[in-house]
Formats: sequence, structure tokens, C-alpha cells
Amino acid sequence: MRFIHEEMKVPEKIAEETRPKRDAILDAARTLFAKQGYEETTIADIAGAAGVAVGTVYLYFRNKHEVYPSARLMDRKEKQTNGQYARAEARHNSCSYRATERQRTGET
Repeated sequence: MRFIHEEMKVPEKIAEETRPKRDAILDAARTLFAKQGYEETTIADIAGAAGVAVGTVYLYFRNKHEVYPSARLMDRKEKQTNGQYARAEARHNSCSYRATERQRTGET
């Protein structure tokens, strides 16, 4: 059996077509791991929540142990993307605070 993730070079069109399913699987896994815990979550649970067949999950991942780090990595990437605004706002607030403090203390 060949796995999608084992392909050395996946044509771009196929990669684009498979990404939504893979992302759905990882989103479902992340949600279920948070809700039920890792040990209580099965591949069948993940497949059902993602709206795909169990066999489809196995096309992308060999087992649950392989799904977990991918789901965590996806979560981190999403948080980084969503956090860009928060970091920019924090930098702005920090600069504003320093400027306000300089004005308050009479420093230039």
C-alpha cells in the first residue's frame, strides 16, 4: 500500500486537491484530542468528525501516533498566523507605553 505522504514528488494539482481532506482530518483530530483526550480518540472517531472514510485517514497517516504531531504542528501554525495581529498590537502598545512614560517623566 502506498501512502500519499510517502510520495517523493506529488504533482501540484494532486496536492491542491488533497489538502482540504488532510486539513479536515487534522482539524477533526485536534478537536477530538482536546475534547476526548488522545487515548480515547480513535481513527474512526477522527474520520467520522472529518467526514471521510477511515481508509482515507490511512492514506494520509499510518496511525493515530502520526496524526497527533501533525495536528499539533497545524495548531501552532494557526496560532502563529492568528497571533501576528496580537504580536503587532503588543509591540504597538509597548511602544506607546514607553512613549507615555517618557512624557510623564519628562524624558526625551
